[in-house]
Amino acid sequence: MGNDVPTDRQNSQEPGIPDFAFYIINPLMKLILRTPFHGLVSDDLTLITFTGRKTGKQYTTPVGYIKMNGSIMMFTNSPWWRNIKEQSSITLRLKGKRVQGQAEIVSAPDLIREYLQKMVEKRGAEMVQRMGLADITPEGELELDPKAVEDKKYIQFKPE
Repeated sequence: MGNDVPTDRQNSQEPGIPDFAFYIINPLMKLILRTPFHGLVSDDLTLITFTGRKTGKQYTTPVGYIKMNGSIMMFTNSPWWRNIKEQSSITLRLKGKRVQGQAEIVSAPDLIREYLQKMVEKRGAEMVQRMGLADITPEGELELDPKAVEDKKYIQFKPE
């Protein structure tokens, strides 16, 4: 088990979930995602397993995802993303199955915009706004928050 509790959440615009709650939520989600009951949450959550760049230990943490163009897109503002920079071979537990693949940090605004649009379609504009990722104009257009693009890390996973 890794450090699954975000350390920089106080600077985010995400919903007001207190930091201590992640000490309860993340282990609970890990447990559920590893059982036959994963279907309760696996449409929205996956487990990402990666090797720590300093320790060499394996860490697993739950993360939200969206399927997009044959890949899996995720975002985080937690520090675990730094492990993706140096080694990109990771494992996801996706809908109850282990999937090996390559991950990379993406910063292309068009790809991020497409990902956020998919999030709006799947989870609704209110959720995307509440997470501090983007605003929706009165015309229904997605307006990226430059700070959200800068502060959060977007990860693209491509199965092998």
